[in-house]
Amino acid sequence: MDNRSLVLGKKEKRAIKRVLIYASEHTVSIRDVKRISEGVIPPVGIAPQYACEIPEGYRVVFCKEEQPAGWCNHLSVSIDDPEALPSVPAVEAIMHEFGMWGTSMDCLSIWIDSKCFEFPNGSLVDAVNLIQVCKE
Repeated sequence: MDNRSLVLGKKEKRAIKRVLIYASEHTVSIRDVKRISEGVIPPVGIAPQYACEIPEGYRVVFCKEEQPAGWCNHLSVSIDDPEALPSVPAVEAIMHEFGMWGTSMDCLSIWIDSKCFEFPNGSLVDAVNLIQVCKE
């Protein structure tokens, strides 16, 4: 785990709001979730509209996707260090900024994607993924 600082100022909150709006307007159907898992279509994190950068070295991807349990928020958090993962407190603070509730333990599913994103510095990094059923 990495204990770097997490900066959530006005600029970062605007970026998060932009991603939230886009994700709400471009939801991912259960059919597309299946096609992504099969490698038929690329993951949503490839599209920059679903992602934002947060200082110091965080990358966050967020979408609203249909799962067997219903509509869910899917959050993916990575940092620019290929040898570390973001800390639990940082991931949970980012969860709350994206409108997710509780702690990571309140999520339907949590897993780590290995070497799933390349930062501009050339680092292939792991990402913590969380899925939480949307509260309506």
